[in-house]
Amino acid sequence: MLCYSFETEMQRHMSAQSTYYAVTAMGILVGGGWTFYQYALRKAFESALSIDYLIRTEPREHQFVAFLEVILINIGNRRISVPPRLTREEIEDYEQSVLYPADLQIRRLRDDFDGPRFAGWWSKANLLENVDGLPSHINLLFEYTRSDGKVDFFMEPKEQYTLGSVFVLPAGHYAAKIVFVGKRAKAAEFWGRIVYFQIPAVRSSSKKPNGIVHRSQYRSANHAVGTPPCDRADRNSGKQHRLDQFFINGNRFVLACHGRCF
Repeated sequence: MLCYSFETEMQRHMSAQSTYYAVTAMGILVGGGWTFYQYALRKAFESALSIDYLIRTEPREHQFVAFLEVILINIGNRRISVPPRLTREEIEDYEQSVLYPADLQIRRLRDDFDGPRFAGWWSKANLLENVDGLPSHINLLFEYTRSDGKVDFFMEPKEQYTLGSVFVLPAGHYAAKIVFVGKRAKAAEFWGRIVYFQIPAVRSSSKKPNGIVHRSQYRSANHAVGTPPCDRADRNSGKQHRLDQFFINGNRFVLACHGRCF
């Protein structure tokens, strides 16, 4: 009777120990699989796009010729493709704010107000107005559009494309909304950025030709008047946060904040 009790107790102990080891091993496998998915597979299948810009101006009588370059860089690990055209359903889903897979809109800051204001793109104050003579939406991929209106464009990882557009604009302060719509097998991708530029372009303090301004040069111009840096590095994550801002009569306007490294 004593021998039977001892053997039964040993069997119970071994069974509990085996269960513990099995549960521990299962937890390690699940945790390892989830970590591998998060830091390897998911990163490999994610798309990432950098949107930058460059503006140049030259005088033309009482106006200026402005050359706006939109710089796209595929900073992800997979190909980025665009749909041949946006369907009516997609345009309605985007609330008619986008008409083309690579869409550009330009608005001018009104000059008939005083005091601090928020010049938001969607603000009801309507401080940003449409520019007479410009289309409400501009197809940045016009050079990649077939005669039937379908766009044929894709970007491999690490590829860079510069899309240029020429405008004739009066002097003033402007904002541009740049949107890129990607296409995947079962989903759509959307990247957007709102940028500020001035006509004529801010003169750079560097040795580059006058009339050319890049975001890094404009950042230097902001520092000259004692404003905070537009780029700040997060030492822990390595990310950069960029602030698109400008000043009129001492008033500070912020258009967008970006939390991804470009």
